[in-house]
Amino acid sequence: ITATSIVLDTARVAAQDSGDLYCRLGVNVFHQRPASFDLPALRAGWYVDGWAWTTATRPNGIEYVLTVQVEPDGSGSYEFQPEEPYLATALAAHPGASWIIGNEPDRRHYQNDMLPELYATAYHDLYAWIKERDASARVFAGAIVQPSPLRLEYLDRMLAAYRAQYGEPLPVDGWAIHNHILNERSCEYYQDSNICWGADIPPGIDAIDGIVIDQSQHDDMAIFEEQVRRFRTWMAGNGYRSLPLYVSEYGILLPVRNGFPPSTVMAFMDASFDFLLSARDADTGFEADDNRLVQRSAWYAALSLPPFNCSLFASTSLTD
Repeated sequence: ITATSIVLDTARVAAQDSGDLYCRLGVNVFHQRPASFDLPALRAGWYVDGWAWTTATRPNGIEYVLTVQVEPDGSGSYEFQPEEPYLATALAAHPGASWIIGNEPDRRHYQNDMLPELYATAYHDLYAWIKERDASARVFAGAIVQPSPLRLEYLDRMLAAYRAQYGEPLPVDGWAIHNHILNERSCEYYQDSNICWGADIPPGIDAIDGIVIDQSQHDDMAIFEEQVRRFRTWMAGNGYRSLPLYVSEYGILLPVRNGFPPSTVMAFMDASFDFLLSARDADTGFEADDNRLVQRSAWYAALSLPPFNCSLFASTSLTD
């Protein structure tokens, strides 16, 4: 795969994904519209809300990264949200914006729950649809739960399906991943949420176990760092080294009662910021960004619904 076949303008990409360190740090804004929060107080450079609004709150020029949700339609194909007329309006309203196709397509029963072959089809169609209307748009693939070996197997199958269906490598302007630290055990097999807590097994994968961890490891920075490095190695091995990587969602999901009080969350945040802003690799990093591994990251979340943890803002109405 040559760089020119998978990215429009390396210089423009590098310019957008470099600069002040604060610009690299972002936040997930779910469950409420961004105007509900004092976003300027965070000094964040970007946010993602899992949707594609035609209008976007952008205090201090904060960047809005849009998402197209995809899921099976029950008949062997897929459907997407927002629907086409609204999506066309959103695309016109945000020329040159970054778009993430899907949100955890590798998560069974929750989020998108798509077979890798079906995700390849949906990505192909939406990538073409967006680029035909805005050639300057930047389209990101992935958004898997975490870059574990099992989930890289999911992406390997997706890439192979794309090449088989369309006779070429998957075109992409960047990759987005989530980097939660979660257990991977089959709930269908174990039938016990105390055993299969976490991310389950990706759809289309027949394994019973993937990464098996204890809940106490949910904030293990060694695992967090290993997963990012693993994904950058995967990108380089598949011809995508010259592209940016966004960690578009990560954080502490397990609640206080599971051993994650605010002090633990803050310690994890501090350590993750240090790593995400500075980690480099001469063999796998983004060369146009001084070989940094990650160009943007987004903390989950501005506000998390109970029982999930790590809200940056307090709610006056929600209780755990």
